[in-house]
Amino acid sequence: MRFKPVHWFTGWILHRQFGLNPVAWHGFNLLLHVGVAVGFFLLLRQILARWSGEAATESMIESAAWLAAAAWALHPLRVKSVAWVTASTYPMATGWLLMSFALYLRAHPPGANGFGMKWLLGSWIAAVFAYGTYPHTVSYGLFLIVVDWGYLKCVPSWRSPELWRWLGKMVAFFIPAVAALSATLWVRFFDIGIFSDTPDLGSIGLSERAITALAIVGALLSRLVWFYDLTPNLPHIDLSFGNVVIVVSVPMAVAIVSVVIWIRRRRLPMTAVVWFGFLAISLPCLGFTEKLTWPPDRYSYLSHLVVVAGLAGGGIQICRRTHAPRVMAGLGCLLVLGLLIGSLFQLPMWTNSPTFFGKLVEHPSFDRNPRQAGRACAANVVPV
Repeated sequence: MRFKPVHWFTGWILHRQFGLNPVAWHGFNLLLHVGVAVGFFLLLRQILARWSGEAATESMIESAAWLAAAAWALHPLRVKSVAWVTASTYPMATGWLLMSFALYLRAHPPGANGFGMKWLLGSWIAAVFAYGTYPHTVSYGLFLIVVDWGYLKCVPSWRSPELWRWLGKMVAFFIPAVAALSATLWVRFFDIGIFSDTPDLGSIGLSERAITALAIVGALLSRLVWFYDLTPNLPHIDLSFGNVVIVVSVPMAVAIVSVVIWIRRRRLPMTAVVWFGFLAISLPCLGFTEKLTWPPDRYSYLSHLVVVAGLAGGGIQICRRTHAPRVMAGLGCLLVLGLLIGSLFQLPMWTNSPTFFGKLVEHPSFDRNPRQAGRACAANVVPV
């Protein structure tokens, strides 16, 4: 269904070494997730220090980065991506992108006019591995453009001789992403395998997809604070009254917020980078090649990193203005504890396949989802 040769190869190695021993597969997923969480903490600490400068103390930056990484890692939305062994594509691909972005920042040190080719090459290689792990990373080049524009401020002017060098750098990140995306689209439309056929533009037009994509943006954000109905596959977006209200009002709100942030981008550069970076990195998860449905929780694995990083930066700003870092740290610890408890309540559903697929069958939308036809009974007898 999707082009992910790096993940296939990793699965082949795991199977060669451990067979179908569930301890090895779950342990591998957990190791990946812990690695991503640690990498996020280290990278976020660097980003916040570079952005805040001397305005924030080292302990403030350390606390904000630690709480943000812990909140993201222990959030109930992470349970599916960690506990479901075949969802290891998400932490693996995210890990590659974190490595790529860390090297990208090394290639653009503060105050430098150009970029270091050695670090940039390493960043490009890690990005290629991310594209080959899962195609929800293919919009990474757009994210880098947002970062260059608002964070690194290294986009040359149109008349600058450095413009072509910068464009060449961006094209280098886009070419392998387009190749991975093309392979995925080919399989998705012409070799559907066990999955249902993808609707064409005749049945679901571009305008419908664009409006629904904006609604999905709102859904990804809202699920960060209102995590409901997490594990079963979410229903298709039908024309019920509640869905019509949401699909009309949420896109309008997202569009208005985007316009306001763009207008105030010079006064709120950090907010602009976080918002448009989130939109860029979320682009592959907005349903353009699928049936119109709300995003499953695993889609938030990568995109929420950007949002949580922005919240960490906002927390530092609040601490500076209110002079209450201990109060903010205490509230952050309570938040992390609450998220951990929520994840523990979510985890039992993933202890074995019969539990999970039983929940799927019980879900109200199961019979309306053609992808599940004939698969649940067979899945009930496959141990995790």
